[in-house]
Amino acid sequence: MKKNILLIILTIITVSCSSSSKTEKRDLSEDEKKAQLHYAHGTEKLVQKNYTMALNHLLKAVKADPKNPKVHNNLGMAYYFKGKLDKAIEHLQVAIDLDTENFDALNNLASIYFKQGRFELAKTQYQKVLSHLDYPHLYRTHYNMALIYLREGSESKARNHLNQSITESNDYCPSYFLLGKLEYNVKNFNSAYENFHKAGLGTCYTEVAPVFWKGKTLLEQNRLFQAEQIFRDLIKKHPNTVYARRAAVELRDIKRREILARKVRQQNFQYNNIEKPLQSKNEEENEVVESPSF
Repeated sequence: MKKNILLIILTIITVSCSSSSKTEKRDLSEDEKKAQLHYAHGTEKLVQKNYTMALNHLLKAVKADPKNPKVHNNLGMAYYFKGKLDKAIEHLQVAIDLDTENFDALNNLASIYFKQGRFELAKTQYQKVLSHLDYPHLYRTHYNMALIYLREGSESKARNHLNQSITESNDYCPSYFLLGKLEYNVKNFNSAYENFHKAGLGTCYTEVAPVFWKGKTLLEQNRLFQAEQIFRDLIKKHPNTVYARRAAVELRDIKRREILARKVRQQNFQYNNIEKPLQSKNEEENEVVESPSF
């Protein structure tokens, strides 16, 4: 089955199945057969992140079959990962011109515009994708729209797209994670913890960031023991990550807070157990009632 490369803002390459084109329903010419062979090899190299070899094969594919939108899409991605954004945009636009419903190319073009800070152009492309309710990756498009609105300072619109992303795919962990951060920032810690927990389930069970932020959320709720357990487990399982170093800092802070709390309890205990001198009745009354002046 032929594949199309799809770029999303998370910089994760995903592979989506493409529908059979008209050329695949008839006998292919020798050039088309040659193009498909190089297209398959080029796509494989893209997935393997061997972008030089991918570019080599896809250039041969587009030379043999210059009107194949899938080839132009993946060639655009090869140029993108080689740092040639102008060439990437050029081939993605050709892919869209050849097939106006090439949603992978629309998403990829929008994502490049996003990375360039051209948010209005990015939104225009994403909106074209969102208008097609049968597109199987709408959840990613909603997530990317949320990122744009956060950059623009519109949190309510970002939340709306994140919730739609989860509605489209209830196991899309990046949307849960971003919702968790938004809830954390407004001190809705119960909701934040729930979203961080969901962000670490399913295919994202190996992700470290949601685990760290679960610990941070527990700290905000003063649940020190549970937070400490999470941070220690994180360091044990992912010792060479930046989050392991951050977790170590949090553990030192927990220790400091525990020592401070222990000192406060000791001081309170000592104060409550000090033997106070007995006072006479008159002394007690003088503390409450002011004596008249003569």
